Amino acid sequence: MPLFVVIAKRDPTAVREKVKEGFKDSFYELRSDTWIVDAPATSNEIADRVGIRGEPNVGTGLVVSINGYSGRAENDLWEWLKVHWPKAPT
Repeated sequence: MPLFVVIAKRDPTAVREKVKEGFKDSFYELRSDTWIVDAPATSNEIADRVGIRGEPNVGTGLVVSINGYSGRAENDLWEWLKVHWPKAPT
């Protein structure tokens, strides 16, 4: 499934609740206002589901699809990415 970064600009608490409710075990919280979401959807659909686009609107923010990654972080992030990163078709 595709991965997306969700960044809440206004009212991250309300957006966080929508992320938890809409993606249960398919998200990783990077910060209190930023999440990685694993879902078979588009950026627009994710933005609608977390309330930063469409109605009801609970906050403002940005949804970006991920097509690669690099960096330094805690091991649990790398483990989550390993499990959720889209697999190449066989």
